[in-house]
This record gives sequence, structure tokens and C-alpha cells, in this order.
Amino acid sequence: MSGDEPGSSQNNNNNVVPYDYGNNKKSDAGKVSKFNGDPEEFSWWKTKFYSHVMGLDEELWDIHENGVSDLCNALFLLKR
Repeated sequence: MSGDEPGSSQNNNNNVVPYDYGNNKKSDAGKVSKFNGDPEEFSWWKTKFYSHVMGLDEELWDIHENGVSDLCNALFLLKR
């Protein structure tokens, strides 16, 4: 343990990976990010939004696409 063994150098920076955690604004666990209006990022945002909603409930995406009126009509027909 004298520090003379191979690979025991304290100045070895091979294990350090620089990462700016404050600059990662596109991943927030539990929330889908708001669309910022940038047309170049719309495709990324739409995919992220779709994945988020589908992860919550697959039928929720149908409600999003078709609107609540279709859901209300379906529920009304079920009550008959």
C-alpha cells in the first residue's frame, strides 16, 4: 500500500467523466417538458410527449387525439 503498485496513482484522471448537470434541461423525470416554440425541436418534443402520455395510459393518447366529446359519447352509449 505504498502507492508504488501499478494503477494506484492518485493523479490518474481516467475515471473522471466531466458532465454539466445544470445544463441538461431536456430530461426531467416525471414531467414532460413544455414546447418552447423552436420548430427544430418540435419532433423531439412530440416524441417525448407521446411517450410520456402512453406511459401514463394508452387510452389517454386516444382522448388527446380524438377529444373528450368522443369519450363522452362512448360513455353515454354505455349507460343505455
